Amino acid sequence: MQAHPDVSVQTCSQYYETTSTFANALNLGELTCDLFGLNTLSYDWSSLMEKGYCADLSDSTIIANIMSQMYPNIAALGINDGRIYAVPVSITFRNTLFNQDALAMCGWEDEPTPQSFPELLDFADRWCDLIEENGAYEGLRLRAGWESDLYGEGTYSAWLISLLIDSYISQAQYAGETLDFNNQELIGLLEQCMTVGRRLYALEPKPRNTDSGDGIGFLVTAPQLSWPTDASQIVCFRLNSQQPAILKADVDMYAVYSGSNQTVLTIQLLESLLAGEERPSSFDRELLYTNAEPKLNSNYDYAVSVHKKYLAETEAQLQDSTLSNDERLILEDELAKWQKALIDDESDEKKYLVSAAKLASYREKEPYFYFETPNAFNSSTEASSQLKSLEEQYANGVINVETLVKELNRIARMSMLEDE
Repeated sequence: MQAHPDVSVQTCSQYYETTSTFANALNLGELTCDLFGLNTLSYDWSSLMEKGYCADLSDSTIIANIMSQMYPNIAALGINDGRIYAVPVSITFRNTLFNQDALAMCGWEDEPTPQSFPELLDFADRWCDLIEENGAYEGLRLRAGWESDLYGEGTYSAWLISLLIDSYISQAQYAGETLDFNNQELIGLLEQCMTVGRRLYALEPKPRNTDSGDGIGFLVTAPQLSWPTDASQIVCFRLNSQQPAILKADVDMYAVYSGSNQTVLTIQLLESLLAGEERPSSFDRELLYTNAEPKLNSNYDYAVSVHKKYLAETEAQLQDSTLSNDERLILEDELAKWQKALIDDESDEKKYLVSAAKLASYREKEPYFYFETPNAFNSSTEASSQLKSLEEQYANGVINVETLVKELNRIARMSMLEDE
């Protein structure tokens, strides 16, 4: 902080797995901090604000102004009872995309993106029908990237079951409903996951090489720091078309610890991080704001110059008349690579940190964002492992669907009792 050269800033990288372990560390003095940042998926911010761990930031005109520029449902994550206690600083996404390149490989260019779990299962069934009719499509799968050593008869079923249960939990949480897995629609889809998953395992070629990802998938997980130019490619896993087409997103937020001995100075530090001249501009930050505009990639000119340099060097090497045929073929491949890189450089995807097309796509879907909070099945590594174990046991025939539902409900009830 240039205004306070006598003050040093120290950071702490200690990881606290749950909200309670983080709060206990503060209470016991094991963690001393003035400013902290946590994610909305892993930590219960509502609890931290309600229990007084976050200082009230409402009187800061800088922070209030920044919050007013954000999308209301994003800003609301840091507000409790009308007061500001935390400030969103970045957003990431958990989207699954329908791979248009994979669809073109089997002549299904006009295939609509699945917008419900039944539509996904229907697509998978028709894909299996196509394989039975024409034979396996080398390298093409519903999902690619399987670990060959762990791939077995229940692998596809377990993955589908995991997607389904995750969607069911999210929809219940979004609607404010008590989790109850004894739902006939859910049970029917769980049983379909078993059938479709086994069919995919039987018909698709087995993965051979984990390192290469082995194949192209119709469904691909988008990078968390990415947003598609065409939002219609986002797959929705809701149980039926009557449920909202929610999209999962996570937000990192900063808060000033209410027990800080330097509250005023820490608020000034937070203000400088949010609005100072050194405030970083990045894709995940810009998309917090309603007034975001297309922003050029500051590294674009450098990237183009590097590609031109390598292209010129490769062209010069190809002028060598003493090259063997193999050496010439290698250099020609290199030349084609740099030529393609320069063509790609002309696209908005390369020129812009945030392009106009992406902003339009983002704004179309922003009202459907759902910011998941810790629950009985994701609140800790142990909880997640327990859920995964049950999914895999069912997928591999160790337990039946009745036992799966019973165990899921037992875990949900225990979590509710612990929260009371």
